[in-house]
Amino acid sequence: MLKTILFIFLSVCNSTFFNRSIVINKLIKIPSYIFTLIFIIISLPIISHPSSSVILITTILLIATYNEIIQFNNKKNKTVILRSGFFIGLMTVIDVNLWIFYLLILFGLFYYKEFNWKHFLIQLIGVILPLVSYCNLILLDFEIINLMYTNQYFAQPSTHVLNKYPVFFSILSILLLLAGNELYNNYYKKTEHAKKGFMIIFIIIPIVIVNIIFSHNFTFSYFLALPITILIGNYLIYIKQVYFRTFLLGLLFISFLLDIFYL
Repeated sequence: MLKTILFIFLSVCNSTFFNRSIVINKLIKIPSYIFTLIFIIISLPIISHPSSSVILITTILLIATYNEIIQFNNKKNKTVILRSGFFIGLMTVIDVNLWIFYLLILFGLFYYKEFNWKHFLIQLIGVILPLVSYCNLILLDFEIINLMYTNQYFAQPSTHVLNKYPVFFSILSILLLLAGNELYNNYYKKTEHAKKGFMIIFIIIPIVIVNIIFSHNFTFSYFLALPITILIGNYLIYIKQVYFRTFLLGLLFISFLLDIFYL
């Protein structure tokens, strides 16, 4: 029961933060809370993972990193770059394998044409700070260090999720096809800033795939909830028929319930 409550709380925090990032940075022309609902629904299969809370905590750090990266052109970009590195450093403290998302920062620096040795050192300092603090805690033999996550669950494969929720992922696949087609046809209408925001979030996909290929760690696939959310949200938000939009969201949620109680 406690695990479920914590899962719901963290899911709401993640989805609200992600929705806020999308709206404030104007990645979508129509402000909406639909991304909050989509993320929560897409995250539901995570609840079956033995370390669902840790996955959601690292996800919110990844969202925070993304939120900083899409502001690299900000006038105060040095602070933004430092924070982006800091969040990746925190993720690495939780699980050393998460260092691979450091590539997201490097890509962002190049993509926003902000890469130089000064900015490189700034983000590197941001990454190192949490790691140094963590090492100091270990040297000081803090008891709290024993409560920290040891990634024993993160390494477990989670391919069984596809078999556990067949209807859910079938409906999700159909929505992704529709959403992908919509984005392909209307991508040119988006602002340059929005295009960059979409590109950064989609870079998470190859990063996750590369990690799965080389480390055989399928748990990282849960991070795909971010690009999937923004892709489906971008599709649903432009559907003029509100009832049809509600129907699709409801269908996705009901498919999850069907997988749990009837399959």
